[in-house]
Amino acid sequence: MTKIHAMRLPAATVSTLSRLAAVLLASTALPNLAAASDWTQAYIAIGIGADAVTGEIVGADGFGNSVTADGLGGGDIGLSLRVGADYQINNWLVFGVFANFDWSNIETTASITDGVDTASAKLMKLNYAWALGGRAGVVVAPSLMVYGLLGYTRVDLDDPSVTFGGTTLSLDLPSYGGIVLGGGFEHKLTNNVSLTGEYRQSRFDAETLFSTAGFTVTGEPTLHVGRIGVAYRFGGASAEPAPYTGGGAAVNRWTGIYVAGGLGADAMTRDLSLSIPGVNVSAALDGLGGGDIGGTISVGYDRMIGDRYLLGVFGMYDFSGHETEISANVLGTTASIDLLSLERSWSVGARAGMLLADDVLAYGLIGYTHVEFADISFGAGGFGGGFEFPEFSGVMLGAGFEKSFGSGLSLRAEYRVSLLGEESLFAIPGVVSLEMDPTIHTARLLLAYKFNSGE
Repeated sequence: MTKIHAMRLPAATVSTLSRLAAVLLASTALPNLAAASDWTQAYIAIGIGADAVTGEIVGADGFGNSVTADGLGGGDIGLSLRVGADYQINNWLVFGVFANFDWSNIETTASITDGVDTASAKLMKLNYAWALGGRAGVVVAPSLMVYGLLGYTRVDLDDPSVTFGGTTLSLDLPSYGGIVLGGGFEHKLTNNVSLTGEYRQSRFDAETLFSTAGFTVTGEPTLHVGRIGVAYRFGGASAEPAPYTGGGAAVNRWTGIYVAGGLGADAMTRDLSLSIPGVNVSAALDGLGGGDIGGTISVGYDRMIGDRYLLGVFGMYDFSGHETEISANVLGTTASIDLLSLERSWSVGARAGMLLADDVLAYGLIGYTHVEFADISFGAGGFGGGFEFPEFSGVMLGAGFEKSFGSGLSLRAEYRVSLLGEESLFAIPGVVSLEMDPTIHTARLLLAYKFNSGE
């Protein structure tokens, strides 16, 4: 089972986020909430964001010997299609049901060649996942609902295979079933069009992957999904949310210094390449990755340009709960290695946005990012060691939307991709080289507070 590791924040940050949460709770008491039928609608929605498959794989025999890989998996971009219906039972409470289909680009492959013969393997590929469930939401402003969801889900993984000399061998994988839980928020731009931000975690039952001659391999995966999206809602009350009007009030709302914090999904893809020129051997491992829950702390400054456009700068710190460990217990001796674990990253950049309404901003962002993985360490029989892992830098691109409550408080849904440069993990010039080229997909739900917003 995936381990969720506690992440400590500085006391000042905890205090700031606590104050922001108190303001958000106070906002639920705002007058003029939606009428009891405003959210009673059927809908169809699409979304894009980050997918990460991680979990635990255990191989064991009948004599107490075992090998465990915890945290290995895959990560990449994903898409969602959802249909559902909501029913608003009073001015603040909404219940709904939904059916969800997720498609993912997660795929891990391996290949090796000596210039004459080539062997290749498809190690893992996430085909799709579907879920049925319900959600309960609280209307915290006339056009904004914050919700939690719970349901049943199944995921389909492609069968792994190895091809060599024209022959392909494959292993039949089971289909996994489990529960999905999560939450997010939805903002109505109009009575029929809304923007959504969501994080989900799917936990699956352990299944037997392979069993023969007393040796059994079991797998217990977890799927992390973060999405930003748009929904079309059918029917409903005829009253429309307030349109964009511009002017000084909108300018004052969005100009200022802010602090933001939030959680979501981290999805990592690592492409490894090995070269041994002396024997003309080269190998590649593409798509090895994983992910987990991650967090973000950000500070920045925004300024309105005219009465509809926004430019801003920011600094951002991301931390991740993802760890990867391989351990073995053989003949009473325990050995382990920690590797390919994402620790933290920092980024600086700029964003540009346009107001879709006085209280809603759609934006894109670009920046420079620097990523740190945990150093590789190993131990066995009371001895241990390790070596320093290189740090990676590259460009970060992303987009999102932000809903302002007024009084400086806002909610954001954001998706980012960090394209990092290739770095050498190990090299003996002219003899051997091992290089890694990672990509990180990040989806976040953030609570922000803008100081001296002028409202």
